[in-house]
Amino acid sequence: MADRAASLLIVAAVALRAAAAAPADAQRLRAAEDALTHAVEASEGIPRDILADASCIGVFPEASKSDFQSGKPFARGVVTCRRPDGTMGAPAFFTLTAGRATWGFEGDRSDLVLLVMSPAARQRVISGHVDLGPGAATVGGPIGRSLSTPAQLKAEMLSWASTSGAVAGVSLDGNVLEQDTKTTAVFYGSPISAASILGDPTMAPPHVAASFLRLTSEYANPSS
Repeated sequence: MADRAASLLIVAAVALRAAAAAPADAQRLRAAEDALTHAVEASEGIPRDILADASCIGVFPEASKSDFQSGKPFARGVVTCRRPDGTMGAPAFFTLTAGRATWGFEGDRSDLVLLVMSPAARQRVISGHVDLGPGAATVGGPIGRSLSTPAQLKAEMLSWASTSGAVAGVSLDGNVLEQDTKTTAVFYGSPISAASILGDPTMAPPHVAASFLRLTSEYANPSS
């Protein structure tokens, strides 16, 4: 009830910010849109039939090796979850922080895409904090074709990295996925939990998110 009440109170703040968001918010959304477009439209990219089955989509542009090595959040991105009508709902901002010893991607920077496939994994993401690994494992997704391996078929979360024009399935296990509460609060005009955003299909995002949500809804909706 408390989260629902908070959601209703934030509608007014969202309306006041509908014309524009802070530059960092808008830049991250545009970068996420570009990264997802490339990862899907590449000749050997993320299969669309997998996107059509995804419960949530997370996009993390330009994950940084130097930030990974220094222990800072090495990827800052955005997550949106499917609403009952098949479209993608209001976004929440998230970070990935290193919890393992080695950088698992090609190059010094890489775009990351995370698809949440199961109801249980969706609830973990909505909670705002997930230790990726045993109990919340990510499996490197296939490229250019539908699910094929037993691990991919059973996966609760699938993930990919896109570096220098090439898309590859990678695991994000060993890292921590956590809500970026500061950026989310700036975006919505007031502090709000990931559960109040991703768990509420009626939450209205600022207008600046419209293009990103159109794109994710197009990819995620089988009828598009």
